[in-house]
Amino acid sequence: MLWVTPYPALMGLPLAEAFGDVLAYNICLLLSFPLSGLATYLLCLYLTRNRLAAFIGGLIFAFFPNRLSHATSHFAQVITFWFPLYALYLIKLARRPSARTALLTGVLLAFSLLVNIVHTAYFVAPFTALFLLFSAISRRDKIAPQLAIPFLLAGILTGPFLVPFAISSLKGKLSYMEIPGTVSYA
Repeated sequence: MLWVTPYPALMGLPLAEAFGDVLAYNICLLLSFPLSGLATYLLCLYLTRNRLAAFIGGLIFAFFPNRLSHATSHFAQVITFWFPLYALYLIKLARRPSARTALLTGVLLAFSLLVNIVHTAYFVAPFTALFLLFSAISRRDKIAPQLAIPFLLAGILTGPFLVPFAISSLKGKLSYMEIPGTVSYA
């Protein structure tokens, strides 16, 4: 399934070529904490305009238990800095639409989708659906046409990875990924 979400492996590739695998992994892992904290700080600051609240929000997100427990074994679980940035720019796009913000939102959405397929199901898709539903309900006017741009751009950037996976999944060709006994013991 790693071919579906290549971002974690590709992220460290230049560092691995320059410094070796172990140092590259450690650099990426250690950078994930301040990057996740900073990204969440920016999101919280935009929403609250309160630096202390933003700092606390960033600190909590950077060091929440799930990240810490997966830090040594599931690298894709700690690359979480794209999600608050995607949320931030989607909110900015809805509030003040512009082509630049739409393109940035699309790139951030693409990166978010390519980190781990599990994050798509647990964060990206539910957040996006709820945000769009809320935007449609809360606004009497139409949702800005610029909201279509990020989804088209993300589709173009992630399509080569996600479309073959979806087709294989729908055709039942991913049975090699099943864990024996999962259905029996569920």
